Amino acid sequence: GVFEYLIDPNHSPDWIESFKEESAEPWPPRVGTTYRNSNYEGQWSEYLVEAFKPPRHFGLASVATTYHVEYLLSSPSPRATKLIYHEWVEEGELDDPFTIEPLDKLRKILEAAAPSK
Repeated sequence: GVFEYLIDPNHSPDWIESFKEESAEPWPPRVGTTYRNSNYEGQWSEYLVEAFKPPRHFGLASVATTYHVEYLLSSPSPRATKLIYHEWVEEGELDDPFTIEPLDKLRKILEAAAPSK
């Protein structure tokens, strides 16, 4: 499902182009799990899971900054999933906010994988 795809670090580089790789420990994830990702310049970032309520809510907080991101999912119909993506910083402004492109890429990947009826 959509939630399982979102939490799987092996899929993150498929739709977040700046990620070269991502891992999560311990697995399966829960509040307190650490996600680590690297970009193509070899810089690593760490995030702690701060919200984990399958299959509806997944939230991460940066270890090094005040950045947070959360995914809220709902099912408005049996064949549809609504995703609300929310990112913020506790102080100041987002340095590099997500654009619609990675979220649109995620949508296309999930739609291609969905069984057709």
